[in-house]
Amino acid sequence: MNLQFHPVAVLYFSSCAFALAMFYISRHLPDVRGSRIWGIVMLFCAIWSAGEGFQTLVADLDLKLFIVRFSYLGVVGTAVFWSLFIVIYSNNERLLNNRVKIILSIPPVLTYLSILTLHLHPYFFKSVELVNTNGFSSLSMVYGPVFWAWTVFAYAAIFGSGVLLVQSVLRFPHHFHGQIFLLAMAGLMPLLSNFLFITGHNFLGPFSPTSPVFVISGLLVGINFRRNRFLDVMPVAHDLVFQHVNSGVIVLDNRGVVVEMNPKAEKMTGRVKQEMIGQPVQNTLVKRFGLPETFFDEMKHTNEVKEGAKVYELQQTPLVDPAGRHTGRIILLYDITALKQSEEELSAANEMLKKMAATDPLTSLSNRRDFFGLAQRELARAQRRQHCFSLILLDLDNFKTVNDTLGHPRGDMVLQETARCLKMYSRSGDILGRYGGDEFIVLAYEADLHEAMVLARRYCEIIPPRLAALGPFEVPVTLSIGVAMYDKEEKISLDTLLDRADAALYESKKGGRNRVSVWRSGDAGSTGQDHALAPALLSKLSPGPLLIAK
Repeated sequence: MNLQFHPVAVLYFSSCAFALAMFYISRHLPDVRGSRIWGIVMLFCAIWSAGEGFQTLVADLDLKLFIVRFSYLGVVGTAVFWSLFIVIYSNNERLLNNRVKIILSIPPVLTYLSILTLHLHPYFFKSVELVNTNGFSSLSMVYGPVFWAWTVFAYAAIFGSGVLLVQSVLRFPHHFHGQIFLLAMAGLMPLLSNFLFITGHNFLGPFSPTSPVFVISGLLVGINFRRNRFLDVMPVAHDLVFQHVNSGVIVLDNRGVVVEMNPKAEKMTGRVKQEMIGQPVQNTLVKRFGLPETFFDEMKHTNEVKEGAKVYELQQTPLVDPAGRHTGRIILLYDITALKQSEEELSAANEMLKKMAATDPLTSLSNRRDFFGLAQRELARAQRRQHCFSLILLDLDNFKTVNDTLGHPRGDMVLQETARCLKMYSRSGDILGRYGGDEFIVLAYEADLHEAMVLARRYCEIIPPRLAALGPFEVPVTLSIGVAMYDKEEKISLDTLLDRADAALYESKKGGRNRVSVWRSGDAGSTGQDHALAPALLSKLSPGPLLIAK
């Protein structure tokens, strides 16, 4: 084996050592996007540089060609994995589905198979010979079609991935641009040096500078890893959030023109990004959501809009650069349909709870507490507007007999039927309540004594027959009713008015039941003492007997 030495071998082996060191470092970096791929690139760079170095040390043609086969493993691996690293870093790996990966793996595999079998065909190297220059033996090669096909593929892969990276710059914040441009330059440097080598304009004479330049590019990336830690919190994270956040994001410039939008915004607006970019945002949002034009006049604004079954919240906020200048604005679209539905369900549940708390469960009338809350508001309104109203207090005669002889279920039926009749035959606006046990109470809205008396008699005439239809009772269930009116000339409390209605009800009970009694102040010439009016005097207010026929 003939050996020789050239100083350039030191360069190659030094590059190999640096590449191996960076491969070792990559094993100890955080396992973040791209760091492991960068380590693999450095491993292939080390193989490539080592092959170039050993090739300079031997002067035998067959041995040089054997080392070329080893060296090209590094060449092919470096080009492929460098491009893969850039694609992953720029968050474009979605372009590399399984089918694309298989297709893109064919040229490297065929290329390396062609190199391994180059002694059998002239397709990679048309001819290879050993030339002696100033006492140093080197290879002189005429490249074949497979070499040029591989060169085009490798250049396209590296340059294309670089274009994807530059495009990603437009989506990343400004403070990331320096790192990304440095990475783009690191990718272009090996292309330039390799182009000079294969076109015969090489600054290292017959030696290829590509592998050392790739190692330098890898070193630049490694420095950024350690100094800027741009793979720990890298621009791709920004892009990933923008693409996958569960809210619509529309970026506008100072003219209100759309410069970017994420997929969620496309779905919410029903417009694809290509149609929106460069268009005034009003063309879409005003028509889509019916927003007022004033929405775009304020830099900070929130609107809630409904579009079909969906409810959206739109917020806009200014974009301010480090110098404090407004460079545009961001419109955020949130789908709050589920939140609104939850609010409505919660509101309905609260209303139901309020209703349950205010309703007597057996009769579905207002319970005592709710009734008097409503009555207190009606008293305040009557005092304010100088209106009158009446309280009607009803008691079921012989109800205890029903419970004792027929049982409580039949008694409950009597109470429910009484409540149903009160709802049916009372006036709109009247307030109905269960006063307690077998007693009911009605606030007759703006009813004077005569109107309240007519209403009370209607109850006495209609309700007992309805109760009798429920089944045979030993003793008929009738109504004893007491009526009291709030006089707008008086200033009395609700408790006083209730006492008067109760006193009138007592008169009905004492007078033989199944009748209506009305409480009234004494007439002119009286001593001013309040008293319950006798049934005979009530006949002047309404014709017909007070004792309801059975």
